[in-house]
Amino acid sequence: MKLILPQRDTFIGPDPDDAASDAAATAALAAHVAAADPHGGYLLDAAMTSHEGAADPHPGYLLESAIDWQDWSPTYVNLNIGSTGTEVARYVQIEKTVHFYWRVTLSGTGLAVSGDVSVTLPITAASAYGNPSPIGLAFFVETGVATVHGSCHLTAASATSMILRYWNTATAPNVRNALLGAGLPHTWGSTDVLSASGTYEAA
Repeated sequence: MKLILPQRDTFIGPDPDDAASDAAATAALAAHVAAADPHGGYLLDAAMTSHEGAADPHPGYLLESAIDWQDWSPTYVNLNIGSTGTEVARYVQIEKTVHFYWRVTLSGTGLAVSGDVSVTLPITAASAYGNPSPIGLAFFVETGVATVHGSCHLTAASATSMILRYWNTATAPNVRNALLGAGLPHTWGSTDVLSASGTYEAA
């Protein structure tokens, strides 16, 4: 039986993989049962929220804290989004797994992509990573013209930043990861977009 508690009135049902523990675990939870559920489970009252994130004393039950996406504030190397540029940086961590989404729109004075771009991560990566370790996809939009695909990578164990690469098709039939720059993969201007999303293991 698996119990997930993002809020009050969570459904608990039988766990076919651990049926032997259901009776004991159900009895232990009885004090928190608010009502019977017509599907054969139970609805829990608000008092059960005090147990979120605690160790599981009954095999067959798993209590998980509410999981929410949140902002982070990355810093950049060789990237200036401009005086009126906009940024979206969101992530969620579930145990040791981090999912993230990052997007900037260039605008205003000072905007520049001046070399090999790196972006700080929301959570330090695990020590198992090496160079290169791809963790997701990237997109580089020349607004009204074209979108170039690419990827994001870790380059060291316990990395705190990711680097961005675009896929250079000039070497066709081979496609190679290439560094961003002032004119790469295109000339950068207002409303152009850089974005990346991916998943990695946290330290």
